[in-house]
Amino acid sequence: MPNCKDGILAATVLAFARALGEYGATTMVTGYIPGRTATISTTVYQLWREGNDAAAYKWVMVNLVISFVVLVAVNMLENSYRQPKGRAVNHTLSEEFERK
Repeated sequence: MPNCKDGILAATVLAFARALGEYGATTMVTGYIPGRTATISTTVYQLWREGNDAAAYKWVMVNLVISFVVLVAVNMLENSYRQPKGRAVNHTLSEEFERK
C-alpha cells in the first residue's frame, strides 16, 4: 500500500477537480434548488442567466481560489514526501569513486 500513495493522491486530486467543475450531471439529477442542491457551477450558471454577472464572477473567483489552494497544497505535500530524510549530501559521482 505505501507504493500506491502517489497514485491515490493523484486520483484524489483529479476526482476533486472533476467534481469542482461538474455541471451537467448535477443539473440533470438534482436540478437547482438554492440552498439545497446548489453547487458553485450551478450557482454561476444561474447568476449568469439572471444577468447578475458581478456575483457570477465572484463565484468564479472563489472556484479559482479553491482550485489554486488545493493544487499548491498537493504540490507541497508531494515535495515533502519526496525529500530525503536526514542529512543532505551534495557531492559528485567522481567524489564517490575517490572515496572507495
